[in-house]
Amino acid sequence: MIFNKALKLGNCQAHDVVDVGVSLASDIAGTHNSGITSVWILHQTLDAQLGINPYHALLHPSEIPSLIHQLQQDENFVTRN
Repeated sequence: MIFNKALKLGNCQAHDVVDVGVSLASDIAGTHNSGITSVWILHQTLDAQLGINPYHALLHPSEIPSLIHQLQQDENFVTRN
């Protein structure tokens, strides 16, 4: 899987990474399968029938730095496996 290969190439673990995606089916599902925290940029309606729920959803990419800061400060942040 591409996400596992990226982790290996980056010499990092899933808990060190946040993936930002726009596709529930490929980006968000892929990160969940790899244990990576997912951030979804809302550009389409969440399709409940897909059964894919992002860990975080943002309205605009400009919100990413704030979310990253929040995750770094959150003592309850848990690796998603």
